[in-house]
Order: sequence, then C-alpha cells, then structure tokens
Amino acid sequence: GSDTEIEGHTHKRYEDCLDVLTCSRQENRWLWLFGPAGTGKSYLGKQLAEGLRMPNGEPVRYASIASHVGMSPSEFFGWLLPTGDGGKFEYVGALFADFVENGGMFFIDEIANLPPDALTRVNGLLSNLETWLPKRMGNPHLKMSPSFWLAAADNTVGRGSTNGYVRNVISGETRTRFQFVRIGYDRDLERTLFGEDELWLNTCWSLRDKVQENDIREEISARFINQVLDLRVTHGAD
Repeated sequence: GSDTEIEGHTHKRYEDCLDVLTCSRQENRWLWLFGPAGTGKSYLGKQLAEGLRMPNGEPVRYASIASHVGMSPSEFFGWLLPTGDGGKFEYVGALFADFVENGGMFFIDEIANLPPDALTRVNGLLSNLETWLPKRMGNPHLKMSPSFWLAAADNTVGRGSTNGYVRNVISGETRTRFQFVRIGYDRDLERTLFGEDELWLNTCWSLRDKVQENDIREEISARFINQVLDLRVTHGAD
C-alpha cells in the first residue's frame, strides 16, 4: 500500500496493483493490467505513478506509449539519425530508455499490439535488467535504475485474438515477466462520476449485464455511459 494521498477516486484494484509495482523489481515481474475497453486502465496507470515515490521522497515522473503493429525497437531504445554536422549520424535517445536509466514509471498501453522484434528487445531488458545500445557510441550499456517501474495494459492477456479484440500472441517467456491483474468495471467509480442520474446509470448497468450475459461484442464502458448521459441532457430525455 501507500500513504500518498491520491487525488480523485481510485479503482478498487488500485492497492493490489500498487503492491505488484512496489515488489516488481525484487521479483522481476512487472504489472500487466487487462480487461475490457473503458474500465480505466490508463487512468489507473497515472494514479499508480502518483502513489510511488523516488528514494528521496520526490514524486515519480510518468510517461506512456500507445503500442501499434508498426512500432520498431528504436521507439523504445533510440535511433541513429543524421542530426550532426554535415549530416553525421548521431544517437537520438528514446523516452523509454531514458526512464529505464534514470527512473520513473513507464506505461505501455495495448502491449499485445507490439510486433515481435520490439517486444523481444523489451523482454531482454526485463530479463537481464540491462541491455546494450550499439547505436549509442561511447556509452552503449543501458542499466536499469532501481527507481524504474513498468506497467502495461491490454484488453487481453497476450494469448492472441479474442471474441472482441484482435491481438498478437505474446510468447510465454515474455508473459512470465508480468503479473496479470484484471481491471473490471468499477461501479463505485461510475457512481461517483454519474450518480446524480441514478435512473439512467442503473439502466446502463442493466444493459451492460445483458450484453455480457449474451456474449455480445459491445462494451458498455464508462465512456458509453457518459455519452448516454450527455445525450439525455442535450435532448432532454427522461
């Protein structure tokens, strides 16, 4: 747990996730949030960073990246680009590598969208707590800071596409580097956000239950509820 005061309502799995992050370096198992779209995984990631502290007590910086199928390892570990005098090729660092080396919490969203070559490089770092950056001349050794935390999120657990989501199959070796925490819909949070309109909120919850019971490929997320309530206000529906 954490004594740090977090602004706003926290998800019911917040403390569980913070415990995983706190122990992640010692156990070399990192946090993977999974669950349907719209359950607040990305928002939870930001709040988890607020709950962490650097060894000197300072807040932990936070950054995230949205994965896509065309990503290269360079987007995590840096590029060799003609940025020097006369077009000389020089190493240009990536934010992920900076966080690894200097500390902070990094959040990889939709991690199961990463192509194998990028994921292999990331997994190598997580396995050894260090890696080599051959493009970074003079200082190619990238060693993980004790104050680095990693969390990832996806709608799946990395075993390939599901009924509702098209995703890559993540190798078992990579999956064992993570501890999986399911993030479901948090009705307490939704009640905090939308509770002034309880009738419509209960209607949306009932619709969600029916969708899940009948295995319909739709998500009745907090975003959906917000849109419904906005339409109600705009059009004066009762």
